[in-house]
Amino acid sequence: MHLFDNVYAKFKLHIKANLGVNQARKATGLYLKMAELHFYKRKRTMKIILLAVLLFCTSAINAAVIDFEDLSIVFGGRLDPEDNTVITSGGFDFINGPTSSIPDLHVANNNSVTIGSTTELLAHNDLVMTQNGGGSFLLDSFSFGSSLQEVATFSVEGSLFGGGTVSQIFNMDGNTSTIEFYLLNSSFGNIVSARWLMVGGSSGAFNIDNISVNASVNAVPVPAALFMFAPALLGFLGLRSKAKVL
Repeated sequence: MHLFDNVYAKFKLHIKANLGVNQARKATGLYLKMAELHFYKRKRTMKIILLAVLLFCTSAINAAVIDFEDLSIVFGGRLDPEDNTVITSGGFDFINGPTSSIPDLHVANNNSVTIGSTTELLAHNDLVMTQNGGGSFLLDSFSFGSSLQEVATFSVEGSLFGGGTVSQIFNMDGNTSTIEFYLLNSSFGNIVSARWLMVGGSSGAFNIDNISVNASVNAVPVPAALFMFAPALLGFLGLRSKAKVL
């Protein structure tokens, strides 16, 4: 027997034996109100737990490093798409920014225009990155340099989810033998786009690689999560209402 039913049955026997009819009815009404309040408190707790499960199931974090190797550029080769063409790699889109001096991007693998020994993306002055299909993400770090011996300052700007921007400024040392590692601060934790802007230098050309991101993705559809977890939660909490009148 359910705990509520057992206690309620004993309560009825007690008040019938010790109280008059009117007093018994009043006491029974008070008991039912208290039981109903207890039930709704437990029901509210169930709703909170269920909501937390749904949020967990519909939002997950996907950590990745965008290294452009998925574009399959042959060793020594180079991809030269038409001007203002979007390049997609690692689930992210890259395109020239509005102030780009030359509106094209290049992807090269161990070519004369690369710095490191892997595939790199080349841009001029202004580069914008967004998640393919939309969504917010965390931008953590990246590798950056210039094969044209640029000694310049560049900035990284992030457009925040919900509005506003963040930015961070870095200085290049002009070393063309290595592509340098740069770490961003925590303010880039919830952005919808990132933008690299070169300030100064003779050509504005730069190379970028190994972009570390944590992207928000849909892991489990909401209906599926609901049908999987709702019955289990209801059974776990043992929720059942039953109202009886004397």
